[in-house]
Order: sequence, then structure tokens, then C-alpha cells
Amino acid sequence: GGSGNANYCQEAVSQYEPSAGIISCTPGLVSSPTTGGDHCVSAPVSLTSISAVEGDVGTLQKAINEMIDDNGVSFMTLGSMPDKQTAVSVTRTSRIKTKGTCTLDVGGGPATCSGEYEILYDIEFDAFHSSGD
Repeated sequence: GGSGNANYCQEAVSQYEPSAGIISCTPGLVSSPTTGGDHCVSAPVSLTSISAVEGDVGTLQKAINEMIDDNGVSFMTLGSMPDKQTAVSVTRTSRIKTKGTCTLDVGGGPATCSGEYEILYDIEFDAFHSSGD
């Protein structure tokens, strides 16, 4: 544990990227809750390909690492940080949760299928400016 009200993320940002200033987040001021992209609210994740690698466009890792604060300042990806410049690493796994069945449409339409497919995300705050207390 840390001491008092110290914000270790802000301390690292101030030390290594002082031009970023004080990171301020007011999620209630987000321009559009459905599109996000400002006030420390990520843009929506719209995974277009299950084969996309985390960090690619449309992935959770990219959306989190591209967040900006109330002042439009990128704070999750900082070029001056030692070792790792992006704040999080995401591991995505998927599996069949409930095996289902499919019924072919005799008229040539799409099949009707049941079952559940699950996508799991493990988010690790593993950079100097995103880990700590």
C-alpha cells in the first residue's frame, strides 16, 4: 500500500512527461456515452476480426491506451516513460461456453443456431505510470 492520497500515476506522469500537466478525468462530461473518446472514457471496442491482435485498431488494448483526459491530453500512452510507453496490456481468450446446434433453413436462408461463445479479457496495468497503489 501507499501513503495517504498520493496518486502514483500522476507522480510518474509529472516526472517523465511534465508537459502532460495534471491529468483530470470527469467521465460525466463525455460528449457522447455511446462513442466515448474523451474525459477518460474509451472509445467503443468493435472487434471486427477475432484474429485481430490486441493493440490493433478495434481492440480493447488500443481503446484503453488511447484514452484522453478532460483537456484532450493522452495519458495512457506516454513516449517518455521508461521501458513501456503504453499503460495496459490485454490478453483476450475465447471459448465455446455452451455447445449449441444449428438448423438449416430449407428455403436457402441463413441457419438458425443456438449456443454461447464467450470472449474473456485480462487487463494488466503493467507500465510505470499505470501501476502502483
